[in-house]
Amino acid sequence: MTESPNIGALIPVRLTSERLPGKALKLINGRPVVHHLLDRAIACRYLAPERVVVCTTEAPEDAPLIEAVEDYGAAVFRGDRDDIIKRFHDAMVHFNFDAVVQIDGDDPLTDPLYMDLTMERLLSDPGLGIVRSEGLPLGVNCKSFSRTAMETVIENYNAGQNDTGFIYYFTKTDLVRQDVVPATTPDHVFDEARLTLDYDVDLELFRRIFEALEMD
Repeated sequence: MTESPNIGALIPVRLTSERLPGKALKLINGRPVVHHLLDRAIACRYLAPERVVVCTTEAPEDAPLIEAVEDYGAAVFRGDRDDIIKRFHDAMVHFNFDAVVQIDGDDPLTDPLYMDLTMERLLSDPGLGIVRSEGLPLGVNCKSFSRTAMETVIENYNAGQNDTGFIYYFTKTDLVRQDVVPATTPDHVFDEARLTLDYDVDLELFRRIFEALEMD
C-alpha cells in the first residue's frame, strides 16, 4: 500500500431481489434507499462521493439503478452478475483502489463511525488484509479490506456464484490476516435489533426511523 493510498467504497446492489424487488429504488422520505445509503458512506472521513462505487451487474434489469446513483454524484461499476468477488476485484482494478470500505447494499443505516475505525485500523498495519466491525445490530456493521487481500482471494477462490457468503473467503480462511473492531460502547450493542432491508416490513421500519431522524 502506498503512503497516500487511494481509498474507496464498494457497495453491491442489485434490483432483482426475490424478497423485495427494486428495493434500492424504493422511496424513504421522497428519496431512494440507495441515496440514504450513500449519505452514510460519504460521512466516512476517508470517502468522497466520486470514490463511493455502487457495484451492480451488467443485467438489463439493473440499468435503472445507474441514473439514481449518478444523480447523487457517486460512481457505478457494472460487473459479473453472480460472482461478486470478481465484480469487486474488477472494480478495484478499474478505480485503482488500494483499500476499500465495503458496505452492504441492504444496510442504509451502516454506521460511518465504524467505517472510519475499520479503515483506520487497516491502514495502521500493512500486514492486515481485512478489518470488520463486530457486535453492532444486524445491518449496522461494515468492513474494510486491502487491494492486496483482494488479489490473494481472487487467486485462490472458486469462481462462480458467491453473492451470498463471499466474505467468508476473507474471514473464514487463512488467506488473509484479519482483525476486528468491537463496539466502542455498550450502547451500540443490541442483539435483538434487525436493521437490514429484506422485506416490506423492513421498509416501513426504515421509513419510520428516517422520519424520526429528520424530525430531530
